[in-house]
Amino acid sequence: MWLLARRGAGRSAAQHHLVPAEGPIDLRIPLGPLPENAVVALAEDLLRAPLQPSCRELVARAEGDPALVTALLEGLRADGLIERRDGAVGPVADRLPRRLLEVVEDRLRLLPTQDRHRIAVAAVLGRGFAPGLLAGRLESSPVALLPTLETAVSLNILRSRGGIVEFSSELFWRAARELIPPAALITLGVAGQAEPEPAELPVPHQLTSIEREIVELVSEGLTNQQIGRRLSRSPHTVNYHIRKLFRKLRVESRAALAAWAQVHTGRAPSVFR
Repeated sequence: MWLLARRGAGRSAAQHHLVPAEGPIDLRIPLGPLPENAVVALAEDLLRAPLQPSCRELVARAEGDPALVTALLEGLRADGLIERRDGAVGPVADRLPRRLLEVVEDRLRLLPTQDRHRIAVAAVLGRGFAPGLLAGRLESSPVALLPTLETAVSLNILRSRGGIVEFSSELFWRAARELIPPAALITLGVAGQAEPEPAELPVPHQLTSIEREIVELVSEGLTNQQIGRRLSRSPHTVNYHIRKLFRKLRVESRAALAAWAQVHTGRAPSVFR
């Protein structure tokens, strides 16, 4: 009996060499993403400890991809970015570990060079994008991009959802974008792109009271430790809320968070109160 795990539905030359012919008892079992409880079990087994809420939320960004979950947690541990607190483990920084970037890069390298460059441009457009928009940036046509998109879907790099194509997980997209050299980002015009219109983002009254307080204190330049003392919360809890705000407001830095506060509240942070 042969048991062969592979991505996609096609058969490479190496696979044909290992299993020359498909007989009448050939059985294929498609494997989907791991469910949430299986992801948590995998993570707790790897880390040998229960997960803090912030760690549960972090592994959830892999959206059931066991290779990404494993690379993320092993990388956090190897880079010293995870710690045990009150019997549970959690990340100490919102930074992608080297091991995760290596795994994502290895998967991207399964693509032909031209397709890999196209996926890099797609990563600049955002987590999800319309094929027509990507075609326009590449001065191509949606039909010409179909082979690239189909190959990327078969490798679990992209997936189709409704009328858009998106990266298979938020974690994969973040890593793919981080792998793009800064010079290439400038060439692609990312530095000059306008920020999303404020009306597309949550307005202050849509934030919780603790989120509003944290935004205000971040805009004043306070550190996590200083914010924690003001709010009688641990720096880890503050860091957890800040990461949630980054995703909720679609920003990637404390400076961008402070800029969002200025757009919605003017120069006086006390308007939140």
